[in-house]
Amino acid sequence: MIPQVVRQGVEMRRPLRTPLVIAATAVALLLIQLQPISVAAAPSITWERSAARRLSSVVADEAGHVYATGFRVDPNSRREDPYMVLYRFSSNGHQLWQRTWKPSHAWAEGRDLAIGNDGSVYLSGIMNVGGYEGNQWFVRKYSPDGALLWRRQTRNWRKPYLVGHAESISGIAVGAGMVAVSGSSFGCCGDVDNDGWVRTYDLDGHLQWTSTFEASRPAGTNDAAEAIAIGAIGRVYVAGWVATAAEAEGDWADHETLVQKLGPSGGVVWTHVFFDHHGKDLDGATGVSVRGDRLMVTATAGGNRRGRPTHAWLASLRFDGGVRWTRTWGKGSGRGAQPSSVSLDRSGSSYVAGTEQASNDGTNAFVRKYSRSGRLLWALVLGEGERFMNGSDVFALPDGALATGWQRRRVFSLPSGGWLWRLRG
Repeated sequence: MIPQVVRQGVEMRRPLRTPLVIAATAVALLLIQLQPISVAAAPSITWERSAARRLSSVVADEAGHVYATGFRVDPNSRREDPYMVLYRFSSNGHQLWQRTWKPSHAWAEGRDLAIGNDGSVYLSGIMNVGGYEGNQWFVRKYSPDGALLWRRQTRNWRKPYLVGHAESISGIAVGAGMVAVSGSSFGCCGDVDNDGWVRTYDLDGHLQWTSTFEASRPAGTNDAAEAIAIGAIGRVYVAGWVATAAEAEGDWADHETLVQKLGPSGGVVWTHVFFDHHGKDLDGATGVSVRGDRLMVTATAGGNRRGRPTHAWLASLRFDGGVRWTRTWGKGSGRGAQPSSVSLDRSGSSYVAGTEQASNDGTNAFVRKYSRSGRLLWALVLGEGERFMNGSDVFALPDGALATGWQRRRVFSLPSGGWLWRLRG
């Protein structure tokens, strides 16, 4: 698989041509000739690793150790039940250890990771008892050397008929002395109602508070919390979607991107619904990242259940919920794009990972980098020449990023292999 840079450059605006501007331009051109031009270089690939059947999330600690999670498959199982796997790699990509967890007579999958200041690893995921509709959730904390420190999970998860509903966990974040997770509850047996939620624990696993993920307008409708981040002073940022009307099987309502800010005790500070008024489509946030003075949200937009492709949407928000700038791509090209994750580096630049339609009717994984002001610095396609590559997560580093995803052999087949890339630039 040879990565290719498919676009590099800046978004240009037509200047105002006045005599003063023309003179200033001439001076600027003379200065440019006298000094080197600073241009964002295309990223290089430091190393690549293949692991598991699917990799869903990747993070790194301050020392450069890399952690990735997803699932492997039990070759001795007739149903090829997946089980959770957690890897630790050195900064140069050598595997140091792996941890697995497969509950008896059930399956489990790692979904998201977060790193604490002390190097502890927090992992969220889903699990399922065979024969029952819907999943349940778990959270596990590991020491840097891979020792399990504590675990939390859906109560009575082995008896879904006692739980009364299914729950899916989507994201995990750690910071300000807390662990925050996002997810959604939904009914079984054809009931499509979703109800997003947020929970926080202290670093020892004690439940602190639970909050519902709701919009004030419209209220009481389907919604889902898909991503979560924690700010420096304990503010929690949650992103997902809300339906503008109740849904029923065989019918559906318009979905809009929903972003919410919660205080350290779970109180709602503000809620922002991004209405697009373009008919019934499936808009929804897939990633959120906060660092320093930057808050970034990425989402899919424009797709629907009748086959219209989605395009990608990236927004820089102020901490009061206002919009600094937005960028879109994959719209009107016939190829579409589905971002899955966004991560901020120390300078305020954003890395976005996801999946786009390929020219060979397959899919490619992509990673993009944007400056603080929203200028596209580069766009990288991973898996050019392969049929079905999917990007799942990105994690910003001081000198680049980590990107992960998975591959499948056919359009509707199960994952056939996870991959991990170390990018520099």
